[in-house]
Amino acid sequence: MPSYILLKSLAVLLRLYAKHAYPIPPPNPTRILSIPSRTPNRSIPVHLYAPSTSTLSSPTTPTPVLLNLSGSGFILPSHGIDVPFITQITTHTRYTVLDINYRLAPEHPFPAALEDIADVLGYVHSHPEQFDQTKIAICGFSAGGNLAASVVANYPATGIGTLVAFYPVLDGTIPDKEKERRMGGEKMKKGVGGVLPARLMGVYRKCYLRGVRLGNGRGRLEEDERLSPGQAGARLAGFPDRCLFVTCEWDSLARETEELGRRLMGPPGRDVRMVRVQGCGHAWDKIAKKGTKEWDERERAYQAVVDMLKDD
Repeated sequence: MPSYILLKSLAVLLRLYAKHAYPIPPPNPTRILSIPSRTPNRSIPVHLYAPSTSTLSSPTTPTPVLLNLSGSGFILPSHGIDVPFITQITTHTRYTVLDINYRLAPEHPFPAALEDIADVLGYVHSHPEQFDQTKIAICGFSAGGNLAASVVANYPATGIGTLVAFYPVLDGTIPDKEKERRMGGEKMKKGVGGVLPARLMGVYRKCYLRGVRLGNGRGRLEEDERLSPGQAGARLAGFPDRCLFVTCEWDSLARETEELGRRLMGPPGRDVRMVRVQGCGHAWDKIAKKGTKEWDERERAYQAVVDMLKDD
């Protein structure tokens, strides 16, 4: 494992690039929460976005709640980048959205981010007067999709009834170069968005797993189901009955997500929906331009989430 100094240096460079490539406009949440963390003298920043319908209902009526986890590669500050998606949810559904600013590696490696999500869920459970305990959903993009899937698969007592994952990384046991090869190689580079290079995926993983030791120290860390909730041998019983997966035609992570979706479709009564975005790569929705086919695909994917939440 590379040294912390090297990983921190790489993370700083990648953060500078991401700040330029994916600029984040200042968000405008309804409220800013500071939710207590299990770590002493620390709180978790959370942006609360109220549904537009909330002004029409009694303030004492609890609303459904969606926890949102932005994409980050586990290392990139991205809190607020999902505001266009969140606006779709709050405009067209009754859901309140909690956009969580979870901790990032290498400063805070696994399982810090998962602990933050669990602490926010604890806050939701402790406020039944505000949040409908029968309608809790979680959504994640990319690395946030990994965290969302890990929470529902490994912590079933959270009460989450709906999982939404956009182009998540779900199976770290598959070599990154193999993911590139089996998705078509050079063709993927033509799409809006992109393919995650194997070396970049390696940096993300090394930062996220810095200093981590699991179990008796034997075997690969990536085999742990909290890190690879979509691996072939993972437990499926913990996943909720309602799941929506959004994949991209030119994303090297698409296949592992679609394979998980097919396995989850087995039990009767489970509602599993799959949306494949055509002609686009990883994180295409963050840079799609209005009036393009990529924009239309973004609207179609976001609408699919709205439809699932409205059907709940």
